[in-house]
Amino acid sequence: MREINNIKFETETNGTIKGNHSGKIIYYNSGFSARGQTLKITHVNYSDDGKKIYNGEEEFIGDITSKNISKSNIVLSGSESGQNNFTITFTTTSHLIKEENEGFASYGGKTIREEDH
Repeated sequence: MREINNIKFETETNGTIKGNHSGKIIYYNSGFSARGQTLKITHVNYSDDGKKIYNGEEEFIGDITSKNISKSNIVLSGSESGQNNFTITFTTTSHLIKEENEGFASYGGKTIREEDH
């Protein structure tokens, strides 16, 4: 951890996690700065059991000066299928900014859409 003018900054980290059966997860953490933090996770044919396979990306952008954004676009295939593709935005005090939220999640033949709520 670095310290500049008594402000501590966590260091940037990134790496890969291999699935027990196949694929990998690639992760990136920007480290915490004076403005916030970015986390990104990419699933590449990731499977722990060889039955369910995940592909896609998740990202969290935390900005302590304005708003936080969480995005996900993941596809589940194999023995079970599903998908999510959404963006959720909230203030720095964790209040949803409804007009900036969008997307859906599907699993087991059912789909939930943000605009339905």
